[in-house]
Amino acid sequence: MTYYLNNTIKKRILKKNVISFDIFDTLINRNCLNPSDIFDFVEIKYNKLSNKKISNFKSIRKKAASIAKEKNSVEEATFDQIYECINKKYDVELLKELEIQAELDFCVANKEMKEIYDFAVKSKKRIICVSDMYFNSNMLKRILNKCGYEIDEIYVSSEFNMKKRTNKLFKELLRENKFERNEIIHFGDSKKGDYLYPKLLGISTILIRSNIKTNYINNKVLDLSTLNNNIIFSLSKNNVESNIYYNFGYEVIGPVCLYFLIWLKNKCFDKKYKLLFCARDMKMIYEMYNVLFPNESKRTNYFYVSRRSLRLPFLYKYNYYDSIINTLADHKLRIVDILDNFNLLTNDIILKMKELNIFGSKTFDKKSLSNYENQFYYLYEKILRTEIDKLGKTEYNCFVNYLNSLTTKDFYLIDMGWKGTTQKMLMDLFPERKIKGAYFGVETQSKYSEINHMSSDGYMFFKNNEYINDIQTKIYSSEVLFEKVFSAQHQSTIKYNDINPYYVFEDKQVLLDDKISVLQEGAFKFITDIKVYLDYLEEKNSFEFVDILIDNLTSPNLTFAKFFGEIINDNMYKRKMASPKSIWYYIFHIKHLKRDISESGWKIGFMKRLFKIRLPYYYIYKIAYERKKRSK
Repeated sequence: MTYYLNNTIKKRILKKNVISFDIFDTLINRNCLNPSDIFDFVEIKYNKLSNKKISNFKSIRKKAASIAKEKNSVEEATFDQIYECINKKYDVELLKELEIQAELDFCVANKEMKEIYDFAVKSKKRIICVSDMYFNSNMLKRILNKCGYEIDEIYVSSEFNMKKRTNKLFKELLRENKFERNEIIHFGDSKKGDYLYPKLLGISTILIRSNIKTNYINNKVLDLSTLNNNIIFSLSKNNVESNIYYNFGYEVIGPVCLYFLIWLKNKCFDKKYKLLFCARDMKMIYEMYNVLFPNESKRTNYFYVSRRSLRLPFLYKYNYYDSIINTLADHKLRIVDILDNFNLLTNDIILKMKELNIFGSKTFDKKSLSNYENQFYYLYEKILRTEIDKLGKTEYNCFVNYLNSLTTKDFYLIDMGWKGTTQKMLMDLFPERKIKGAYFGVETQSKYSEINHMSSDGYMFFKNNEYINDIQTKIYSSEVLFEKVFSAQHQSTIKYNDINPYYVFEDKQVLLDDKISVLQEGAFKFITDIKVYLDYLEEKNSFEFVDILIDNLTSPNLTFAKFFGEIINDNMYKRKMASPKSIWYYIFHIKHLKRDISESGWKIGFMKRLFKIRLPYYYIYKIAYERKKRSK
């Protein structure tokens, strides 16, 4: 039960025969900050549709309302009377149509008041609405019906030429219906029009005040003077839930995705190219793209791919020892891990290793493997070169079949980006294809010259010099958590076979994290909600929500650190992002501190939860990060 529908209100409703509601800011909320903002959005849409451009429509519309009242000697002019006072050099009929449509688009049910209304309906009470408004009752019924209300009795100022805030409309309501004053209770948000004046007439009143606040965005962190932020903030305010993950998804991740998707659509303008959204990080983005731009769906596919799934086809085409070394990570690996990562850990190869006395548990780092005088090089020359030719050919052909099932030839690769390794491998595998990349970010010094100079772009960093300088390092400070927020919760693709759908998942069971599910649910709900307003959005990019996201990741408050530190980091060991033991424990177990922070996926959150006080955690991380880079 909500804050509003408590036992006191229920008892008061049950004692009355007639339940009266104000409409706007009571039963109905608008997804904009002020009622007159509707006129700004009408102007945007009008100028997209009409050759008779208009500027400052808000002032024109307000002035027309004043003129109409004076001209017709009424307290509230009607909608038609107002538009009779607008200059006919504009397409007045189109403006009227767009204003009506905007009201229908921007009006949504007030969830708390809807619960009160539903209780009154269930209690078989007579329900009426009383509103000061230029629309007639039929238009108000359309708005109410769209928001889930079925109310036939509507007393509106424009039809009675009387207003609530002069007390005349309530007097007329009582006179016309011969109501006993003590049998009515009225709900509304205006202190005078809905609370004091009807109370003076003996009508019971309840003043509605919204206590709902957004969790992550407000006028201190967001410029609410822009119309885009006006809509996004209002949507967030009208959709606050009790779940911290859902709210973060709706208020922050959703808007970040929105601007990335708009950037993506403009970036990938060449219709000859298909759009391949890479598993697993782009699953949500792929689905959102098709929701926002359904006409684009024929050129989009979800692409089951990973660096691991490409390694064996790549090695088949470039079967050199250095090719293996160049694709390895920098940390130490066992031979069995290397073979497993290349899908070469077959029973046949293991048997041959035993015959040659090569031990799979032996570890190597990248540097030691590069000198050609090691056990792994011996293994490559004796066994792997031949096996790669044999196994890799089958794997390569299966991958080609899969790729051909998705696209005719050329495509944009949509992914997180970073170094651009996947794109580079695909470009090497298929030099005859044109392959471009559109990413959240690409390292400014990517080691792949093709990625740096000609074939890719990044939304947050790379070729985007107007944005803040430190963005790349800030993202990398929380890279695991950043990616986790977007990642689909299905197994990773490890290889391909010759049976449609061609891709093969790893055997490991994915440990589903309901925190991520709820967060993504919130982000997706934002996208479905904002879709209604795409035509009203100004065609501008904004990094404000990226800033908000990064600020929460790099300077989290303790509540945020606690909740998001509990997100699962890895499936194998069920480690969490940032879940330290107490300081007292680590005082006596220093080695455990080093191990735990090393295994943490979100080191800034780890430090915040450990020390709990305000410290420059990001800069502590940055110093350690720079020192680690120099030591390599």
